[in-house]
Amino acid sequence: TTDASADASVDASADASADARPDASPRVCGLGAARPCALGEACVLDGDCGAPNVCAGEVCAAGRAVQTMADVGALGSFDFEGTTLVFTVGDASVYTCTLPLCDDAAAVPNITQSGRLFPVSVAGGFIQYPTTAQAGSTFTVAASRSLDGATAGPTATFGCADRLGSPKTPILTSSHSGSDGWSGLYKCVTDTRLAGGFRYGFSTPLAGSVRTDRVGRGSPSKHSNGDATVRLVPGSQSVIPTGVVTTRTDLVSTVLGTIFWGNSENPPPPTELVTSPKSFGGVDLPYPAVGVRQGDNFGVIRASAPGRVFALGSGATTINVDDRYLYVGKASGLGRCALSEIATRNTCTLTPMSADAVEAPLYLTATDAWYKSGTLVRRVEK
Repeated sequence: TTDASADASVDASADASADARPDASPRVCGLGAARPCALGEACVLDGDCGAPNVCAGEVCAAGRAVQTMADVGALGSFDFEGTTLVFTVGDASVYTCTLPLCDDAAAVPNITQSGRLFPVSVAGGFIQYPTTAQAGSTFTVAASRSLDGATAGPTATFGCADRLGSPKTPILTSSHSGSDGWSGLYKCVTDTRLAGGFRYGFSTPLAGSVRTDRVGRGSPSKHSNGDATVRLVPGSQSVIPTGVVTTRTDLVSTVLGTIFWGNSENPPPPTELVTSPKSFGGVDLPYPAVGVRQGDNFGVIRASAPGRVFALGSGATTINVDDRYLYVGKASGLGRCALSEIATRNTCTLTPMSADAVEAPLYLTATDAWYKSGTLVRRVEK
């Protein structure tokens, strides 16, 4: 990977000529100017305002407020819709409670998670959760049920059989709940000879699972955000008399197009992929981006970068992106940097948003970032 931090010539504080603003008039304050902008002065980016102030509504305002929405012992995955929090705690049940406070938590009747678990999600008043059922070589891998547990919703299936036609249980590799609905990526082992044969694919769609009111968590295989999607599905591997044959793996993105990633499972998918929308409010974004996390390193995908990943920093526990910013969670807190800075300066100067340990999932709404911090579900104003 190419480390952007190694080139001081692209430091955002040293190069005013690369400023992403459409207004080229002389600047009295902000990035590249003699002083930071004060409270009430016009701004474009957080970096224009003197810390800990932030740019809100194009005016410098006081730093963001962090709010604890729930404290749940043994908190696992969570999602939210309206005033309802949906979460897991390590057993087979799925729980709900009312936000804020979450003082009425209860298990949802008629839901038992089974099979290979994926993070719980909610859409349209229905919870998506892992399940196990089989009809020949067709496996029901996900189910949905209303928040009160009374009504069963749509299910998702995946077909898997070996080279002899015998059913084989598919292996969940990742899942995502976003603007194009819930989807799960599964691996089907088709041959156990030599190095083995396999194929990857997404399950059938889970009807009614679209979420456009929040940006879903990242995943290794897919992320959808507004009108954009990025996906990375490893190629297949087949056994032949002389060895094995693999097919290519492409990263397919609404923002970037199709980029060659590798062959079959080499190299493996990243830890998290996230995409910005391609457009917002009917206007194409000037700096759309696909973010990536590999372990604790984070960056963006670029067709011209060695290894396809342009590194921006380290220490990340989770990432996400909206139409203007890349958000990076760390053990020391949540921060964000402007997509314009990444595109024009090759740097990501994180403006702090919180000072607590941030873990996945990290969701984004129009006004807030939601994340896990230990047993806490927290949100911070954007």
